Amino acid sequence: MELKLKEYLKKKIIEAIRQEKANGRKALNPVWSGLNSYIRKAYNIEPAALYDEMEREGLIKIRPMRTRDGKSFVLLYLPEDIKDKNFERWEKFFKG
Repeated sequence: MELKLKEYLKKKIIEAIRQEKANGRKALNPVWSGLNSYIRKAYNIEPAALYDEMEREGLIKIRPMRTRDGKSFVLLYLPEDIKDKNFERWEKFFKG
């Protein structure tokens, strides 16, 4: 994938998460929102690989979820909107 296109998509995904927050949601569901389908059709790329790269770069956080009936999905968050509970738990333990 061309570097400029990848950077453009990353910027737009972050904007989409911010837009969801402005609409009162905590995160973006890329399947329910249609984002995955749009990226596949418009740019012919697999969005999950792009999300993984964005998470490695610290641009977003991905949280796997499961519905009551056992179906799994992910939510995309901005890093500042999600806390690392394990870190907080151990920090509290060590710093008392």
